[in-house]
Amino acid sequence: MGRIDSERGSDNPRNTTENQPLTLSQPESNQRADQSTPDNPKQDGKNNGNTAKELAREFRWVEWATVIINGGLAVIGIIALCVYNGQLKVMRGQLDQMATDGRPWIKITDVTIDTSIPPTPALSFMPFPTSNGDAPFINLRTEVSIKNIGRGVAQNVYIMPAFVFETGKETQDAISPAEKRTCESYLFNDKPAQSFSWSALFPGDEVKYRLAVGGPFITQTIIKGNYLIATLIDCISYQFPLHYQTRSVFHVMGAQGKFIEVNKNLSPSQVRLLRDEHYEYAQ
Repeated sequence: MGRIDSERGSDNPRNTTENQPLTLSQPESNQRADQSTPDNPKQDGKNNGNTAKELAREFRWVEWATVIINGGLAVIGIIALCVYNGQLKVMRGQLDQMATDGRPWIKITDVTIDTSIPPTPALSFMPFPTSNGDAPFINLRTEVSIKNIGRGVAQNVYIMPAFVFETGKETQDAISPAEKRTCESYLFNDKPAQSFSWSALFPGDEVKYRLAVGGPFITQTIIKGNYLIATLIDCISYQFPLHYQTRSVFHVMGAQGKFIEVNKNLSPSQVRLLRDEHYEYAQ
């Protein structure tokens, strides 16, 4: 009986549990959470610092990339601007060339003595009234021939002649500034004062103007032997207000190739006009 009880006792599960100590186990998820969460606050700060450095490094790279891209775009813009500027200059040059090719050009073909009134002297002297009394005055009758050798119509054509008197101490070098000063005084006026004008001159047309040129002179321009060194300047202005102009210079010589003798009238056959091509000018 006693053996049977002991065997039965071994088969009773209640007896086995009562003999083992009781233990409390945590869930697996809680264990993993406890293992992954550090208990050291310094470790947390270190991790946060590494994250901040990584973000700063990424932002710095983005900034440099932005600077490089903007710099590249700026270089491309400068290159494009240079290209466009070059193209603009080429286009302007082509337009200027087209305008030059199609513009009028007035040429002074010749200046001669007007012989339309035979009894009248071609060159004469007369007194010219001024506020200080009469001044010596010279008058010359000329015929100016001009031609439009360009491709455009020349409009508002004005001829402005003038006398220039040189002293014996001067040379021909004084003619160039006198020509420039005289012609530019007409060029930049709103309208030339003289009435020697032509409304339109078509390409290939050639016209002649008969006009008198006069001017006072002073005694300081009279050289030894009672002579004058006279120079005739013709200024042809057209296409106002574009300031197109042609200029010519002629030396006025008296009888026998001498200078002009003061107060001595000359017939057309006694006056010679010598063209000086060194002072030809056109713009």
